[in-house]
Amino acid sequence: MKSYDLSLPTAVLFGINRIDSLGSIIAERTDAKRVALFSVSEEWMRPVLARITGSLEAAGLELAVTFSAIHGNPKLSECREGLTALECSGATVVIAIGGGSYLDAAKWIAAHTLCDLFITVPTTAGTGSEINEWAVITNDETHVKESVQCRAADVAILDPSVTVAMTPLLTLNTGMDAFSHGLEAYLSVSATLVTDLLAFEACSTIINSITSCLKDGNDLQARGYMLEASMMAGVAMLNAGLGVLHCIANILPGFYPAYSHGFVCGSLISEALEYNRPAVPVEKYLRVQPLVEQASEIFKKFIRDNSVAPVPLSRDNLSHLVYHASMNVNGRTNPRRITESDVEGLIRKQLPVW
Repeated sequence: MKSYDLSLPTAVLFGINRIDSLGSIIAERTDAKRVALFSVSEEWMRPVLARITGSLEAAGLELAVTFSAIHGNPKLSECREGLTALECSGATVVIAIGGGSYLDAAKWIAAHTLCDLFITVPTTAGTGSEINEWAVITNDETHVKESVQCRAADVAILDPSVTVAMTPLLTLNTGMDAFSHGLEAYLSVSATLVTDLLAFEACSTIINSITSCLKDGNDLQARGYMLEASMMAGVAMLNAGLGVLHCIANILPGFYPAYSHGFVCGSLISEALEYNRPAVPVEKYLRVQPLVEQASEIFKKFIRDNSVAPVPLSRDNLSHLVYHASMNVNGRTNPRRITESDVEGLIRKQLPVW
């Protein structure tokens, strides 16, 4: 029996409409009064932001600055702009609400300043970013997405009501991301009994819930299960690590921003399992393979029914992409040693290269 450390750095508050108590949640934990909000500014977010500002005002808190200049695959330059905005505002409470890109950028920002309280509120059910200290930030010059250890949130608020605005495609892609977290944590060389339980239950819950979310985005029970599954997979990922699938999925969108991280995950789930099969205990493979098959079929059926076409990759920069993917930190916990030829083979099997 091997020894291990289990890290749970973030308090998780789960429940429908939990963000309506955001002001009191802050007031219970700090005397600070000035708040910085990092949030997307799209139309769908406005009702959510109104709920947040109302809760802050009711608790006697001041919204000192709102920063929205962050995009998918956040760049280091955007993070630095956000840091400047935070420092100029004088706020010492940081709230990040959005998908993984906003949460990752906010973690980088929070790590580079002294703030009394850092809160994350995911609006997608997939990244697990709300409960760990890792951020994936794009280098402006090289376009390489780099995994950077930053600051974990003090509190993560998981509220299914803020995830109902996700489109079916976003629901699918983020769900595949969460599933792949569970799968790779389950296969990881650093897996433990605890992470196996979390990872497998996360994968099972996603399979049992994602179709309901795709059919009815307002199904709060299914949305809640997806958030819980994403969080469970996130805890497993934080403690067991990932693998070859995320070596590719973390790097490829930096070169091809039209590719979402979750789309890459969904495309390669089956291939990643089969690639690692020789190094995975037989009982583990047999237990998880049916779930992987179901996840892959859900993904492929949606892509087929909705005519979602993958973006062609160029041969010209494929070797550069492959090199950085093969060197990605997630390869350290993959069951098999990853080579450049392995990475290129996995990509060519599922994604078009012209």
